[in-house]
Amino acid sequence: MAASLAQVAELYRARGQYALAEPLFERALAIRDEILDPEDPELAKSLADLAELYYVEGRYADAKPLYERAIAIKERRWDPTTRAWPSV
Repeated sequence: MAASLAQVAELYRARGQYALAEPLFERALAIRDEILDPEDPELAKSLADLAELYYVEGRYADAKPLYERAIAIKERRWDPTTRAWPSV
């Protein structure tokens, strides 16, 4: 369900319909935050999606903690043996 919500939200965001995208991104994040492991890359993706929406709206203070949390998840999943970031 979260993936579907995020896909529809992305369509709205791409069309510049930010007010329609925001509650969908927020709901997708809430679902993933509730059911996924705190280190799951899909959670990082939802955080980054909502942060990007806030960023394009000029809501930098709202975007910053979401970006920071997404980056922290990705950094903890860094694989030094392959020198690769997790997908997402």
